[in-house]
Parts: sequence; C-alpha cells; structure tokens
Amino acid sequence: MIDVLDSMIAVIEPEMPRHCERWGGTVGEWQNNVQVLRDFILTRCNSEIVTGIEDCYDVTAYTITVELDGEGEIELEGTLINTTNAPYSGTYFADLPIDLMTPSDGATCGTFAGWEVISGPGVIEDPTSDTTILTISGDITLVAHFAAPSTGPISLTTQTDLIGAGIITVNGLNASAVPSAYTFNPGEEITLAVSTNEWFVFNHWESNLVAINPADDVEEITITPCQSDTLTAVFEYIDHYTVEVQPSLDGGGFILLNGDTLPISGITLDLEADNVYSLTAIPSDQWSAFAYWEIDGNAITPNNLSPTVLLELFENGTITAVFTTIPHHEVTVLVEPAESGTVIFEQEFVSGNSYTTTNSKTVVLEGNKPLLFKAIPNEYIDFDKWSSSNHVAQGLPENEAVRFSFLSADTIIANFKPQPFAFYVPNSFSPNGDGINDVFKVVGNAIDFDVYELVVFDRWGQVVFYSTSPSDVWTGEFNKGEYFVGNSTYPYRLKVKSIFEVNPREYSGSILICR
Repeated sequence: MIDVLDSMIAVIEPEMPRHCERWGGTVGEWQNNVQVLRDFILTRCNSEIVTGIEDCYDVTAYTITVELDGEGEIELEGTLINTTNAPYSGTYFADLPIDLMTPSDGATCGTFAGWEVISGPGVIEDPTSDTTILTISGDITLVAHFAAPSTGPISLTTQTDLIGAGIITVNGLNASAVPSAYTFNPGEEITLAVSTNEWFVFNHWESNLVAINPADDVEEITITPCQSDTLTAVFEYIDHYTVEVQPSLDGGGFILLNGDTLPISGITLDLEADNVYSLTAIPSDQWSAFAYWEIDGNAITPNNLSPTVLLELFENGTITAVFTTIPHHEVTVLVEPAESGTVIFEQEFVSGNSYTTTNSKTVVLEGNKPLLFKAIPNEYIDFDKWSSSNHVAQGLPENEAVRFSFLSADTIIANFKPQPFAFYVPNSFSPNGDGINDVFKVVGNAIDFDVYELVVFDRWGQVVFYSTSPSDVWTGEFNKGEYFVGNSTYPYRLKVKSIFEVNPREYSGSILICR
C-alpha cells in the first residue's frame, strides 16, 4: 500500500507548486497531509491488516530493523532505505523469502561490503552478495556495511576459453593477444565485444566480480569494474569434416550443394557435422548423362543412382558425381535438288522441335540409336531415294521415311525428281446424265494452272466453251447453260504449259458429242 502511495506522490509532487499558486495553500502543508496519510496507513497495516493476514494464512509477523554502516542505500522487499530514513523498521512474515539488494552504493565503486545480523533469529543466504535472500523467525536487526570507494588503477584481463575461437575488442580496439591485460580507473565504463572465428559459436561471458549488462550471452556487453578482474568469453566448438566434392568427367556436368553451383573442377569443403546437405548432379548438355555417385566415407540417401541425394557426414571423405558421355556425331542433311522438298528429322535438344531443311543443315545427332528421317516432296515433285556416305538406311532407300543409326559423321542426301509433264484430252463424251462419260475434262500432270487456255468451237466457228483452268469441265452447255449443243464434232484449241518449262505448248483437235 505504501509503495502505491509513494508512486502516486512521485507523479503529483512536481505539479503541486502551480496547484498551490492557483488554489491556495502551500507545498509544505500538502507534504504534512501526505505524511499524516502515510502514518495512518502504516498504523492500520501494522495492526489490523497484519493481524488479519496472520489469522488467515497461519503466518507470524515480526519486525525487521535495518541499519546502514557507511555511505550507501539498499532495498528491502522494494522499500528503499538510505541515510534519510535509516535506521528503518518494518513488519515482515517469518519463514518467507525476503529480497535484499543494493541498487546503489552512494558512490562510484563505493564497494558494498556485506550484510550482518546484529540481533535476532534470521539467515542471510549470501552475506557477501549485494543481492540475496533473508529469512526470519523472530524480530531481527541487520546492518548493511559499505566501505570507502576504491582508488587507484585496476587490471582487466580478457581471454577465450578455447584457443582460436574468436577475437575480443575492448572499447573498440582488438586485443593484441589472448589473454590480454588492460588498466582502467575503478568504475570506468568498459565495452567489450567478441567476434567469432569459423567453427566456433559464442556462448556467454564469465566474471566473478562484476555484473554483465545487458546479459551474459550477448556478444557486446558493458561493465563497470571496481576491482581487478578477468573476463572470459566462453565458446562452443562446432564439429565439422573436410569433404571433396567433384564431377568425374571434365565438362560432363556440375554439382549443386543446397542449390548453389559448385566449381566444375571440384572443391574441398569444410561442412558442419550435424547438418544434412542436398547434392544434385546436373549434366552439362544433352551429350552428358548422370550415372551414379561414388562416395568414400559418410552416407547418402536414397541411393547412389539418384541425381539428388542427401549427404550425412561422419568423417572426412570424397564424393564424386560420375557422368557418362552419350555417343554423338556431326551429320549433314542435303536436299537434292535444293528447295525441291523438305526433310524432317530428330528433335532439337533445347526447343524440342524437329530439325527441318529444304536445302542443307549440319547438326550433331545422337549415335547408336535409330533416328527417323522423313522426306516430303513439294508439289509436282516426287521423292526418289536416300543416299549417304557411311551408313545404310534402315528400310528401303526409296521410302519417304527411313531410319539411320550413326556410328560416325555422315552426309545424308534426300534425292527428289520432277514429275513428268503429261496430259490427256478425251476425243468424245456423252452428256446424257447416265453417270458414264457425262463431262469433258483435260487431265494431266505438272500442268501450270497460270498458263492454260481451252477453246471449243462449233462448225461455224462460234465459241461454245472456254476455260482457263484444267479443273473446269464441259457438260455440253452453251451460252452459260441457256441450251445444250447437239450431237456433232466440235474442234478445239488448247494452250498448256509444263510447270518446269518456260514456254507453253499449243495443241488442236476435235471432240465428238454423242448422247
């Protein structure tokens, strides 16, 4: 209750001068009233409340009296005691832990000297510690002793518990050696920091004399030593092993360690023992294939045939990704004559699309494997045959689709030839609707449709049918079907051109209509 009242007073007191100036009264009168209230609370607590607690909780209250010997102050269960209120007496309960501490000794390195029980039954857990526990079983008087402040220089030694574990800096300066000694004035604030070398982990600081702030397990701390002391940075050693990781074939592939690419030539790594590492073997191109892992010591899962494995370390060792080379050869594909057709063969490694050429293409193809080649002639062109320098086609060379299995470099030729120019002009037809020979049509091969003209006349020289396309048919109609011509012989004139020739040819003859 008194602690709560004091906290409230601490908040209100700075405002009281202005309050009195406006509303009257004095700060002294207010302070007297506060003291009356405090005395009332203490009296009530020491009588009725204490008695109630004793009856309710089966505890016994006793009086603790605290005296100060020298300049300093202490806290007794949160109550601050110094030269302004010492000696101090308060009511506390038996057989319960009571906190004692010296938050400030009143002077820099004023050196708290210890606790002493003058009279009464009581036990101090550590009489030399500035923070300890008091237990009482009756009225007790104790003294907090303070010595005069320290004078003269003090020595501070810094060291690590493991050789080579790390480097300690003192006020920003690296220690020249381990251990290192420094000289300071008592109470001087000192900042220490530690940097950790590889395969060591900083754990905590150790000191027998000073409080370490903010905590003993942080890498940078601040201390205010009053006596010569030794600060030790305590480390833990990380178990690790040396492992050589390499591909078996130069240029055959590379290895990923936890997703990071390792040098193709291999690398020697120091790896932590307690970790599990992921290794992935990746072929360098389409002509390399992962075969298996070779491992000397340690263990991998799931097995040595898997491209991706997990590595667990138990000792120094070597792990090798074994790659094999896929047979492959340079192949040139020619279309003869050029642009007379298209050759489609094998799939490109990167895009997955088939290779095609209408002229010439040189690529690298997998060996010892039947690869499909297909020839597609252009219009009016016929495929002739396949030919090669070093290999024989699997299948008849005259087939448009064959397979080649390459044991060496080669040139594959798809030979095409023009279709022969030919046409046929019927000399009669019977347009009577019986479904037999009902139309007249010129048929042929390799005809240039852009240069074609057929004209049919009657016996008086009148044009009865005219066409500029071999696909047109004559059913015997005249003047757009207004009527049909009669049974008779009708002369014609034909101009036709081969797709492979420059000049057209002209022919004439007659057509007999017989219904």
